[in-house]
Amino acid sequence: MKLFSRITAAGLLAVSLLLPINPASASTNIIANPSAETASAGQPTGWSQGQWGTGTATFSYLASGAQDGSHALGITMSGYQSGDAKWYFTPVAVSGSQQYAFSDYYHATVGTSVVVQSDDGSGNYTYLDLQTVPASSSWQQVSANFTAPANAKFITIFHLIAANGTLATDNFSLTNASSAVASGVPNPSVEANTGGQPNSWTKTVWGTNTHAFAYLNSGHTGTHSLKVTLSNYQSGTANWMYQPQPVVAGGHYLFTDWYQSNVATEVDIAVTMQDGSTQYLYMGSALKTVGWTKERLEYDMPAGAVSASVMHLLYSNGWLQTDDYAMSQYHPTGFSRGLVTVTLDDGFTNQYTNALPILQQNGLHGTFYIISGNLTSQPDYMTAAQVKALKAAGMEIGSHTVTHPDLTTLGATRLTNELKNSQTKLQSVLGSPVTDFASPYGTYDNRTVAAIQQYYASQRTTDPGYNSKDDLDIYRLRVQNITNTTTPAQVQAWINQAAADHTWLILVYHQVSTDPAAGEYNTTPADFTTEMTTVHNAGLANLTMAQALAEVTPQAGQ
Repeated sequence: MKLFSRITAAGLLAVSLLLPINPASASTNIIANPSAETASAGQPTGWSQGQWGTGTATFSYLASGAQDGSHALGITMSGYQSGDAKWYFTPVAVSGSQQYAFSDYYHATVGTSVVVQSDDGSGNYTYLDLQTVPASSSWQQVSANFTAPANAKFITIFHLIAANGTLATDNFSLTNASSAVASGVPNPSVEANTGGQPNSWTKTVWGTNTHAFAYLNSGHTGTHSLKVTLSNYQSGTANWMYQPQPVVAGGHYLFTDWYQSNVATEVDIAVTMQDGSTQYLYMGSALKTVGWTKERLEYDMPAGAVSASVMHLLYSNGWLQTDDYAMSQYHPTGFSRGLVTVTLDDGFTNQYTNALPILQQNGLHGTFYIISGNLTSQPDYMTAAQVKALKAAGMEIGSHTVTHPDLTTLGATRLTNELKNSQTKLQSVLGSPVTDFASPYGTYDNRTVAAIQQYYASQRTTDPGYNSKDDLDIYRLRVQNITNTTTPAQVQAWINQAAADHTWLILVYHQVSTDPAAGEYNTTPADFTTEMTTVHNAGLANLTMAQALAEVTPQAGQ
């Protein structure tokens, strides 16, 4: 079973703790005088005042209380009936159909809006609503990505007020988003700070727990790092989070950071979509570690992605310290050829009745990870005779423990029993070695990996990604997880990627059934047929786990 993100959009948005942070431009800020610090005759250079409709707007060039520097832009609206008022920067030259990233900081007594004004160079204007933001008594950041209209020559942006109340704005940024991709993470080593807090980073927490955040005066490199501690834990997560950065939809990305922790942690990604929604998605696990350790995870940005921020989060009592973040598009070093391995977890009967014939029809071989304790006691699971028949049909049998527990929660004796007894039982049924293992729920840590190594030649996780020559860890094999929302087109895309890069793709299935009650981890026989036909026709070598390991480990020098 796949381990999904412990982040929920509702939980995260409800309790985000926002700090006053400085935007770190991923490329050149094309707004002149973006923090309104330069002035002429008592007015900010390069800024104008605009108003229309019925109401009285009073504009002020504030000399105190700025978010950044010593000046900000203020508006007070009274007697409002219609229209709006705004400060706006001198229009800047842009390229039509190009993606841009905008941000500013504001505080206001009423809700306000951000609008793009585009000029085709002949005085013909079009307008694009970016965001409406709530009132805030303290400085908060608003940020959005947008695509300039095809005929755009110049752009300015209005952060406007359209009600009785006050609005202050400061620290504007407008950058070319496509050229921002390479920078990855703003303030990645968290060295830059304002008022004793790291620039471009926020504190985020939700759920029932006691949390503490620290900006430390020591780190993996430099003089600073980030720490979060949880106690009295019942639910939720806590993490530092950096300002979202533009990404390429469909792009393959590599995330790294350096961390140390006294408990297992998790890495998720918050992806902002073109429609303004945010998806919170699981990237992978991070082991409990003593001393600084490098975390390395790959991820395919979904279609429609605009920007993203990776969150290394804590979800239990303990502490996590992080430093030296990086996120960039990634092209792996491939093996001599691309490989695909089909795996099926848990040993459901429908894998034997539905999946096996489809595999055979396509001339494919797979690895079935069996819960040994279910061989005789559970009606929905395969019998020992059926598992033997799988082996006779050329399939590999792997271990998935005796009872399918979360291994990280077990004491030493039971951990050993789950690993050893499962292997012993399966080997007695098959009359041959069982060498490969998959951790239930995809959960593992340094202790469980060390125990797995005593009995098995590999561990397959549920961490998303591909396995490559430059990043092969046979006890942390990455996969692509199949659920009831995975389409054959998505499987085709994964296969195409592995074929192009000569990487090893591992597909993880659970039930293969027409039963609506099979749930989230089900694939219909129709979809499984389409996907296995795709595997057959892909030109990738189809190997079991053991066969693939025998081929790739020498190439990676293992």
